[in-house]
Amino acid sequence: MGLRNLPRLIAVGLLLAGTNLAWAQPNPSSAPTEEIPQQKVTDWSLAKKKSLPNYNMEIYQRMTVAKFPRVEAMKIKLIPKSGGTPTEIEGTWLSADPANYIIGYKGGALDLDSDGSEDLLLQNYSGGGHCCYNYLIYSLKGNAAKKIADLPMKDCGEKISLEDLNGDKNLEIIACNPDYTYMGELPYSESPFPPAIYSMKNGEYQRADREFRQIFLDDIQSQRDALAKNYRPANVLQIVTDYLILGDATAAWKEFDSLYKGKDKDAVKAELAKRSGVKAPGGESTAASDASRDSK
Repeated sequence: MGLRNLPRLIAVGLLLAGTNLAWAQPNPSSAPTEEIPQQKVTDWSLAKKKSLPNYNMEIYQRMTVAKFPRVEAMKIKLIPKSGGTPTEIEGTWLSADPANYIIGYKGGALDLDSDGSEDLLLQNYSGGGHCCYNYLIYSLKGNAAKKIADLPMKDCGEKISLEDLNGDKNLEIIACNPDYTYMGELPYSESPFPPAIYSMKNGEYQRADREFRQIFLDDIQSQRDALAKNYRPANVLQIVTDYLILGDATAAWKEFDSLYKGKDKDAVKAELAKRSGVKAPGGESTAASDASRDSK
């Protein structure tokens, strides 16, 4: 008889002998509570300076006090060269170098809204495995920096593209859509990532996927080309999600039924309907079901 069974046998023997086992149970009221020590961090220290056309930028950071210190928080201070009130921007890991996160960046000032003045595009990263990112955008026109966007991108902000897609001279921000990660049993790396497009409207960036239909049609063709070489569930799901985002549910479910080969087909289809809020044939989305239940 193995030693691993001894604790169970001892407990059974004591019970059969009528022994009270209460003594063996920890008393919550008397058990010592161990407080988790608060992580100590340094005060703000100046890490870097950078000169912009109209502003001086100072980048500060706070570090953990440990054998292997890490950045706990960052802060950027924008100081107008012509005088005025500085603007302070706080985040976790702030990057002010577009070369790190803008695909195809070739240097120089960014003018996202085509007003002739520089704009500041900052990436903020929370420090998780691949999440989460958000982008902070400031107009540096005049001597008062103005915030024009805070775009949460969750898993999809490591890299972005800038391009004028509609000819209005403003730059659209092109990223990916994180709403369909881990579909079914797929890992993050094999998840579908349809495009996500942000466009300037009335001085602010707003999500505008359906205004750029061709981007999604091009992506659908790219996924078809990939499928012609090798079957991969993510390519199928990206075709389906592209159509769902465009509002073409008929095409989306037709492609899913035709292309998806997994044994979990019904479950994945239900999950797609739930996440997109678009009813699948023979069922209904969770959003539709919730609305129906709430109306009763």
